[in-house]
Amino acid sequence: MHARIEKRGGRLSIDLSGSDRQTAGAMNIPWASARAGLVYAVRCVVAPGLGSNDGLLRALDVTAPEGTVVNPTPPAAVSIRHNSCQRLADTLIRAMYEIWPDRAVASSSVSFFCFNVGSTSPATGQQAVMADVVGGGTGATAHGDGLDGVDTYMSNVGVMPTEVVETNYNIRIRKTEFRPGSQGRGRYNGGLGLVREYEILEHPQHATFYAEQTDSRFAPEGAASGGTALPTTITVLGPDGSVLDTPRKTSRILQPGTVVRVESAGGGGFGDPADRPQELRDLDEVEGRL
Repeated sequence: MHARIEKRGGRLSIDLSGSDRQTAGAMNIPWASARAGLVYAVRCVVAPGLGSNDGLLRALDVTAPEGTVVNPTPPAAVSIRHNSCQRLADTLIRAMYEIWPDRAVASSSVSFFCFNVGSTSPATGQQAVMADVVGGGTGATAHGDGLDGVDTYMSNVGVMPTEVVETNYNIRIRKTEFRPGSQGRGRYNGGLGLVREYEILEHPQHATFYAEQTDSRFAPEGAASGGTALPTTITVLGPDGSVLDTPRKTSRILQPGTVVRVESAGGGGFGDPADRPQELRDLDEVEGRL
């Protein structure tokens, strides 16, 4: 995904024509969602206190050719568009650094790991589908460290409580914790990603799960000489604990005893790591964040 942004008087020219062609997969972004991403990114950088209104769009000149991933034509598949929307927001925010370098922030996790799996309710025995999402770290800023284990940018959901999962589905949450060392280092460090493990307890179950930033080339980048965060990793473990696979996006049948582990990306760091205040270094050690 590519964006070129120029400031022309009191207007912003945003050129998305360099974005990839729409794909046969479901990662395409409907134009309405792309517009939402544009509004979100510009508000964050230019006027974070501004209320949402149509006036902001009037100040933008946007080039987004039909047939690209940001403006697909029917019947393009779009069901996993949220991952691409998150990447669009991050791409736009980074592109605006060139115009307003004093407002630069490091990149956040856009992984948005999503796990959909068939199950039955332990209470009623009825069929059910569990749908859970796992956030990651936000990028650091010139004012402080990023946030740990949250949904970033345009997301607005939290990780499902263990009690809710295990009460409503025949799935065990074996682990939910922060991922030490996943943050990008800097004067201010990015936020930590999360580690979560799901164990299938009954019958072979059909599952779909996916995440972005599983390729280290696209891990959350730092800003102002800050470091890059770790990428997201998905691991499928067999009933005996052996590693079966490390997929990025997949749909498959999971046997009882299978464990799916996600380790989500942290946020990028801001500034030179050598300039990190000693009191923050000490706190990193005490809290086991490194």
